[in-house]
Amino acid sequence: MHEVYARLAASLALAPLPTEAAAFAGLKAHAPPYPDTLAAMHALGTHYKLVALSNIDRASIACTLGAALRGVRFDAVLTAEEIGSYKPDRRNFEYLLDYVAREWGVGRGEVLLVAQGVGSDHVPAREVGLWSAWIARGRPGGEEGWEGVGRENEGLVGFRWRWGGLGEMAAEVERVFGEEGGGVGGGVK
Repeated sequence: MHEVYARLAASLALAPLPTEAAAFAGLKAHAPPYPDTLAAMHALGTHYKLVALSNIDRASIACTLGAALRGVRFDAVLTAEEIGSYKPDRRNFEYLLDYVAREWGVGRGEVLLVAQGVGSDHVPAREVGLWSAWIARGRPGGEEGWEGVGRENEGLVGFRWRWGGLGEMAAEVERVFGEEGGGVGGGVK
């Protein structure tokens, strides 16, 4: 985010100030989560391993985890900084798959990518053969609809589920576990 600030300042012919760069870098880390996020993450974490595949650096994600997502337990946090590339680069998703296979013996077919970003997450997820669930906050079209995907991504995404928020997803997971003893995706953890 420091680099983004420096580029933005340069594009406006302004001299970047270190204090302003630091403040700008911290904005995203302190943004409040959506109202359903914390409870949903706690619920999902009781059934599944949670891995954050982040497009930011270690310091920024540490701020987010210590502030906006305080108390949410991630089993792993993988950052663009450690991977050496940014989403939508396929290397990020291959890194994720290599990590979960090495650490937990989890195969490609047992991973569910849950994300809002269509071009940054769902397109490359399909390219590497991952199941995905679209968190389509504020998007029209209902659970089965594709509205909001964007023409540029038509035919490039293959999300299996669509929810309006993480709370809806967590409620469905709880319902399925309660009824069948398994989870969304056949109970794969």
